[in-house]
Amino acid sequence: MNISKLTNLTTPAINAAKRVIFKAKKVSPEILLAGGIIIGGAAIISACNASRHLDEVLDEAKDELDILEETEVFEGTTKKREALKIYANTSLSLLRLYGPSIGLTVSSVALIMGSHGILRKRYIGVAATANALNEAFTDYRQRVANLIGEDAEKILAMGGEQIKNVKTTDENGEVQTLKDKSIVIKNPSKSPYEFDFNCFTAPDTWSDNPTYIMCFLKAQQNFANDLLNSRGHIFLNEVLDMLGLERTPEGAVTGWFKGVGDNYVDFGMTESYFPDFQLDTDLCKKNIHFNFNVDGLIYDMI
Repeated sequence: MNISKLTNLTTPAINAAKRVIFKAKKVSPEILLAGGIIIGGAAIISACNASRHLDEVLDEAKDELDILEETEVFEGTTKKREALKIYANTSLSLLRLYGPSIGLTVSSVALIMGSHGILRKRYIGVAATANALNEAFTDYRQRVANLIGEDAEKILAMGGEQIKNVKTTDENGEVQTLKDKSIVIKNPSKSPYEFDFNCFTAPDTWSDNPTYIMCFLKAQQNFANDLLNSRGHIFLNEVLDMLGLERTPEGAVTGWFKGVGDNYVDFGMTESYFPDFQLDTDLCKKNIHFNFNVDGLIYDMI
């Protein structure tokens, strides 16, 4: 057969084998975990079957010890030696009886721990990637703030649709206003650090009294800063708990860490209104928008 034809035949098979190996590596934690559970079940069944013969081994050892005890031809030291042999033989019999169960149990634990090890390595890699992306995004925001001004950048981060009179800094460090330029964002996406605080999202902490609400929010913000300064870190979900808002998956790993970022907690509170067609009163339409100045991923810093 021509070598080129043989190569053409083997290439698809090699590619298919590579795809199978890649998919197997991708789901290897699930495969190891399932294998560990199955082998663990087999170990239990094996141990149950071995226990059916346990009485025979123990009875045989007991009979041999009784015969040895009734025998008078042996001296005391010889009897002890013979008894040790009986114990040793009984131990070997028990090991042969339960050996398969022990081996299966060890294999089951090894597979489950292997699955855990793979998942742990993957989590560390994802955490490192998320941290690198967060640092890159923070640097990007700082560059944008240096170009258009911090106030304009914060409005952009909060999803502002239009910013007029863009501010910029010249070579001498002086702030200039460019009146002829504006920034327009269409369909702005919401950040995972943005939340709406109203009677629907936080029914347990919301009040119709605006003075009480502002005092409550400022007190919670001060308390969050006290926790950050005293403990060194605070998670976003902890702040959401203070405000009566629902927790988020991102809030479990992100937050504020002392020595990183702004070194303070800022809710970024702005008042706004949201449409509601069932209730007509303004108090039910009142809404306070939060844009937390989260430092980013802090789970791996603690």
